[in-house]
Amino acid sequence: MALPVILILIVAQEYLNSIFVFHHSLESLSPIASGPETKYVFSSWSDSGSQTHSYTVPSSSATVTAVYDTYYNVGYTANVGVSVPVDEWVKSGGVASGVFSSPVVLGDTRYVFVSDDRPGTINNATTVTATYDTYHRITIDASSNVKVDTSDFIVHFGGSDNTGDILPFTTGWIKHGTSFFYEFYTPVASSSSPSSSKYVWVSTTGLNQTLQSNTFNVTASGTINGTYSTQYQVTFGQSGVGSDFTGTVVTVDSVNYGRAGVSLWLFAGVHSFAFQSPLVVTANVKQYVWSSTSGLSSTQTESITVSGSGSVTAAYETMSIVQVTISISSQGQKVTATITFPSGVTVSSWNYNSGTSQLTMTINGVTYVFNLNTFKLTLTYGANTGDVFPNPSGTVNYNSGAKQLTIEYAKSAYVGVLNVWGVPKDAFYGVAVSAASASSSVPGTSIGLVGSVTMQRSTPNGI
Repeated sequence: MALPVILILIVAQEYLNSIFVFHHSLESLSPIASGPETKYVFSSWSDSGSQTHSYTVPSSSATVTAVYDTYYNVGYTANVGVSVPVDEWVKSGGVASGVFSSPVVLGDTRYVFVSDDRPGTINNATTVTATYDTYHRITIDASSNVKVDTSDFIVHFGGSDNTGDILPFTTGWIKHGTSFFYEFYTPVASSSSPSSSKYVWVSTTGLNQTLQSNTFNVTASGTINGTYSTQYQVTFGQSGVGSDFTGTVVTVDSVNYGRAGVSLWLFAGVHSFAFQSPLVVTANVKQYVWSSTSGLSSTQTESITVSGSGSVTAAYETMSIVQVTISISSQGQKVTATITFPSGVTVSSWNYNSGTSQLTMTINGVTYVFNLNTFKLTLTYGANTGDVFPNPSGTVNYNSGAKQLTIEYAKSAYVGVLNVWGVPKDAFYGVAVSAASASSSVPGTSIGLVGSVTMQRSTPNGI
């Protein structure tokens, strides 16, 4: 399309004879804008003159035409945020010449040119849009503890199993929207101590991934990291408990286990255990009692911090239960408990050491040592329970003929417990003894003296 510019010079006849020559300067303005997207650019004059030239008027009317070419603005854009060619003016019927760069890498993202929608020839103002494919890279990694201490495979991705020595690993460029599969293996054996420690997957982070294994569509670059925690093998066991006991022996982290014990893989950190005691086989006849703990702990129950493998082993003693009868009497400022052994039990010797507060008795041929405080009196009234301990300076005696052991207690302590509870005159309350020996002449054995009586309070301030 061209824009003609016509210059018509008309000279009146009355001047022709008096004017011999007319000279004019002709100039074609260029470029001429027609809005922001179109412009006209001078091409030629019909008299073959230059854009600006001198024109001699002929002897008759004439037309001089300026010829213009039409140019259109061509803009460039893309479906992604890459740099694009600068806008250009293209002559009508011409070809857009802008070139899109490819590939373009911006950080961890790569853009590859696919095509654009430019027309074959430019016949109006237009915007050329390029289409790029987007590519991402994924880095796979795992926590350092497992990477440095195993030769086993840790993670599967890219169609293969991979060990820690290649991590972190960054993949090649993956097209946006492509499915990607990963799997963190668990457990993973420790190379330094394979029989007593291992690594267990606990979490996945990065690129919105939280699962141990998953297939997802790649929409961004980033790192997928598997976190592993160390587990140690800890064995909880016992010695001394016979097969005649079938209940719970030890509780670990709120889970109960029997006499066979258990070998557990525990995460590093705090774990609780409790060895049960007594373990009753037959009520008032036989039971097993906790004696000591060895290994990672020395207590019957504890919360331990596990930072390595090991064992926790409880030693139990076999306790024979002797059912005794007891009676309570009061005289002056003392209360006396009389403990009577049954006819089938033989007490062949006894001795009380007031310096150590220990009572030694040979019962049925086995010598047992009792700490005096184990003969505490346990008083009960309704929901109330309280203990009254023997008077360490009081009298301890054994009457072999009557087979009776007598122990003294401070009356003030005994009556004080009843008064705190507000036990009235004539009310009934319970008194019990459950004395366990501290040691025995036969290793792994002990004895318990168990008895109780119901008392009726005689006076408001009495027993």
